[in-house]
Amino acid sequence: MAEKRPVRIRIVSKSDHHTVEQEAVGELYAKGDHYYIRYAETAAEMGKTVTIVKMGRHSLRIIRHGDICSEQTFTEGERIAGYYDTPHGRLELVIVTDTFSMRMHEGIGIVSWSYRLLMGSEDSGRYELCLYVEEAGNH
Repeated sequence: MAEKRPVRIRIVSKSDHHTVEQEAVGELYAKGDHYYIRYAETAAEMGKTVTIVKMGRHSLRIIRHGDICSEQTFTEGERIAGYYDTPHGRLELVIVTDTFSMRMHEGIGIVSWSYRLLMGSEDSGRYELCLYVEEAGNH
């Protein structure tokens, strides 16, 4: 699949007793052994930010460019450094991914993962996310 296909995504994020759901329309394409989803952030606090989700067989990387710049990588059982740039400066992050599950066919399906977020040496909480990707057809 070399061409870009329109997709609808839904991201459900849970932390403590708080759930946030986000929806967006983007494009899906393959490059090498990875699938990529590119979409414009819809949340007002993200401003003009484009997000790219790089999906590998055992990992997922989220890269943001624009008003917000960040990079986070999730690989089960690994501790990986990332960052989050804000107008007030850069936050250095460490992501410790507890679980990672991918049920996908040609970039369409569900990815779910859970992780602990560390900022500096401070534990900033545990998060559970699900990324749902579906064709942006006439549903």
